[in-house]
Amino acid sequence: MVICYFSLWKGIHTSGKVVWFTALFPYVVLIIFLFRGITLPGSTNGIYHYIWPNIEKLKSAEPWVDAATQVFFSLGPGFGVLMAYASYNEFHNNVYRFRILFVFINTTDRDALLVASINSLTSLLSGFVVFTLLGYMAYKRNVLVLDVIKDDPVLVFSVYPEALSTLPGSTFLSICFFLMLLTLGLDSSFGGSEAVITALSDEYPMIANHRELFVLGLFTFYIGIGALESTQGGIYWFHLFERTCVEYPILLAVLCETFNITYGLSNYQPLQLGDYTYPLWANILGGIFSGSAVLTIPVVAIIQILRTEGTFNEIITEIQELRNRWIEHFDKRLNRQATLNPPDIKTAYTDIPTNIAPSMTKEIRIGIKQIKSGKAEGPDNLPAEALNSDKEATANMLHTIQEDLGGGTSAEKSERRTFHQDTKEKRSEQM
Repeated sequence: MVICYFSLWKGIHTSGKVVWFTALFPYVVLIIFLFRGITLPGSTNGIYHYIWPNIEKLKSAEPWVDAATQVFFSLGPGFGVLMAYASYNEFHNNVYRFRILFVFINTTDRDALLVASINSLTSLLSGFVVFTLLGYMAYKRNVLVLDVIKDDPVLVFSVYPEALSTLPGSTFLSICFFLMLLTLGLDSSFGGSEAVITALSDEYPMIANHRELFVLGLFTFYIGIGALESTQGGIYWFHLFERTCVEYPILLAVLCETFNITYGLSNYQPLQLGDYTYPLWANILGGIFSGSAVLTIPVVAIIQILRTEGTFNEIITEIQELRNRWIEHFDKRLNRQATLNPPDIKTAYTDIPTNIAPSMTKEIRIGIKQIKSGKAEGPDNLPAEALNSDKEATANMLHTIQEDLGGGTSAEKSERRTFHQDTKEKRSEQM
């Protein structure tokens, strides 16, 4: 914090000089580690694990959120870092595009593309550096690479230093590694802090006139947060801040900013019909209609929560348990359907016994209702009026229908009846 304070208290005039070292030194260390890592046994397995995609993982939202969070941390969108640094340029500085002359290629690129490309290539380089050593550690332990991969804090402060300690010149490599972490932390602190300082200084001139005191107070606050995360339960605070203050809030803010830039308020046009433009009150009324349709879901959910007894956590837990029971019920149903071969499925839906007359439709419907309501285990236990025409034919038909409605063992059917009964009782209590 002392280094950060003396680097930022005078603005970019001091931090700009420090960044020359803190920004370039990590690249030197990464290149050294990359060339050292690819010469180690097992490194190819680590690289293979790094570049080979797992399609099943991509079906979950968590990898996408983690990837977006990594981009936010490394590139800085949503944190105000890029805008804060860009605000120090001259007003007429051409930041939109620049010209690069490389060999015989004369291209016009944009600053944003260049910064994003360098950031992506740096992340790609870091991945190769990390997974070469992870493959080496898996080779040393005679385990899979997956068994070596841990969460970020454990990987950085436990697994990776352990791998470096087994190499020749481990002392020098370890010093370079932790010095790289220090410089990366300083760069992150510079960017995030400068965004806060610049925004408030531009809005409130008094803060700009007393920048040294404001920066001192800001980093004193940082020390308090750091002390909280340095306690025995600090890792829990760290995870809480990471998940609730960064990932989803920043993702939502950046999405809103993206819509604002790509569409823009200037492109919004009031409702028109031919040459007639609706007045302001009509557009407001239409917005109310649209909002009422969207707000129905959260409003009804809040009303149901307020009408249900118990604490908020108990209600959410009960809803989750109910959802899990429905999922379990449908999983069992799908598993039973999967065991049927195509001829069985065809029989269940098309091959109705020919000796069932149209007059038996009423009896069949009664049987279906009895099975659905749980009042009957199966066709053999149905009341007499359901079987008064042709008991054998009706029983065969109802056995087929029972399988389609969710047949099974007596225990499974009893569980379904209990589940439906509990659901009905809970609904009646809330009415």
